[in-house]
Amino acid sequence: MLVTIPTTYLAKLIPNKFSNYRTQLERIEYFGAICVVVVTEKPLSNIYWLNVGDPGFDFGGVIEQTNLLSPKEYQGLHVTYLSRYATWREPILSKSDPEIISLFKKQLQSIYPDIETKGIKDIQVFRTKTAATVCDKNFSDKIPA
Repeated sequence: MLVTIPTTYLAKLIPNKFSNYRTQLERIEYFGAICVVVVTEKPLSNIYWLNVGDPGFDFGGVIEQTNLLSPKEYQGLHVTYLSRYATWREPILSKSDPEIISLFKKQLQSIYPDIETKGIKDIQVFRTKTAATVCDKNFSDKIPA
């Protein structure tokens, strides 16, 4: 059998008679993620992927999808993703969507001061608790057969 869902969800589907296997699955931890999607009438830049390593920013990447795929694929609009991986104990993940939008937009404006002239059409926040496994020390020992 091949299963491609996060192990935290798979563990909930395992019958009681396989409780040892379920326990092994539950030991695997995940990073969560926030993805803020900014839709504009004009591109922010000509850069597809910009890593942001400055500790003063709450996102780690600015990905202008429509610098990879044509804006024609998006009804002529420009789509930019702001990404953030974090543990669910980090304060950023407990903020409301309006707080995240305000924070990310302000920080994005420090990179692109003319963002207001780009015709912002929409900003949406998406979250997941299972974006990537935490590959900590001895992670391979946690992976069940």
